[in-house]
Amino acid sequence: MIAVRTGRAARSLASAGGEGLAPGDRVLVRISLSAEATWSTGIQETGRARLVELEGIFLQSEGNGFDVAVVEHGRIRVEVPEGALLLDFEPGDQISMVVLIGRDGTFTFIRGLDEGEKHKEKPRHKGGEGSEIHGVLAEKAPYSVTVRTEDDRRVECAVPSGMDLSLFRVGERVKIHCVSRENRDVLVKIHSNYGWVKADGTGELAAHGALAKGEGTVSVRREDGMTVSCSVPIGVDLTLFPAGERVKLHCRLGVSGFVFASISSDSASLDEHGVLLLHGSGLLQERTGVLVSVRRPDGSSFSCNAPADFDLTHFTFGERVSLSCRVDGGASTLLKARSERYEVGADGSVEVYLHGHPRCEDRHVRDRSRQRRAHRYVQRSGGYGPECIRDRYEREGALPQA
Repeated sequence: MIAVRTGRAARSLASAGGEGLAPGDRVLVRISLSAEATWSTGIQETGRARLVELEGIFLQSEGNGFDVAVVEHGRIRVEVPEGALLLDFEPGDQISMVVLIGRDGTFTFIRGLDEGEKHKEKPRHKGGEGSEIHGVLAEKAPYSVTVRTEDDRRVECAVPSGMDLSLFRVGERVKIHCVSRENRDVLVKIHSNYGWVKADGTGELAAHGALAKGEGTVSVRREDGMTVSCSVPIGVDLTLFPAGERVKLHCRLGVSGFVFASISSDSASLDEHGVLLLHGSGLLQERTGVLVSVRRPDGSSFSCNAPADFDLTHFTFGERVSLSCRVDGGASTLLKARSERYEVGADGSVEVYLHGHPRCEDRHVRDRSRQRRAHRYVQRSGGYGPECIRDRYEREGALPQA
């Protein structure tokens, strides 16, 4: 038994000569009519149709495609290419679609229409830039998302095939950006407090929580209870981050899902390039040679090597200081030391942190480099006014050009 689509409908014919034909072949059929049936007396292949219309009952969505029950053909698998737009079909929907037929008989979805589609409010576009909607993620289906806005509107956008929305859960606050495409509103970006994903396949996530390790993966349970996981590239060593420790995990979206980018805890941080930093905080000890050390609250010592010209004059021994050190091989090198008031870098930079309302003092600054540092400090803190800075430069005879 074979089925042939004419200009108006599909007809089923009993045939004795249909061997070797594949779905999509164009044929010339000679038929014979009788009271009991319609018989084909000869079939000649004349070409091949690449695009055909397919009608059936939607069964289920699975992986990168879905199954359709077609009259007299049974269950048919239809693949959905990445980036294609698919309506939110539900099991039992009668659907009609255009498919591409491959030479191996496979069906690839091109476009379709669900006559029973539930029409929801469309986003309000601003010019040709699309629309931006803020609200709570109300529904997340394989090929659409719905956001409930503050004024209780429900706005739906289609989701391109292949767009990874695993980071987002129903009920969390999101911001979505949709544009008009093929007479539909299509999601191009979705953003929440935990990360973002774009339709071009890029995305990032950042989550705080207790660390869990798997075979080639790491995961963190977020504050809302949802667990996010990332694959770990070969060669990335996470030994210094024990399971159960509270960390901040940062991952980037790749072809096969989210991939580790960086991780940090109170005691260490590691980025995707393998740069490892150790952090220690405690009471500053007297310097012995190249070592700079602090004694931690538990009585242990944290030390790392520092260049001979690393300036520690801004700190006093016994003051609480935090050290950040870079690990290279078996040695660690001091990059930054910080107290409540000062932060000193290995590059010679010094930053000052003050609390309260500083006032401008009438001082004569002889050291030009210190004067410039004071100027930078004023810009950061916002404490001194521009008139005060102008007066200081004028007294030095070096008023900067506007």
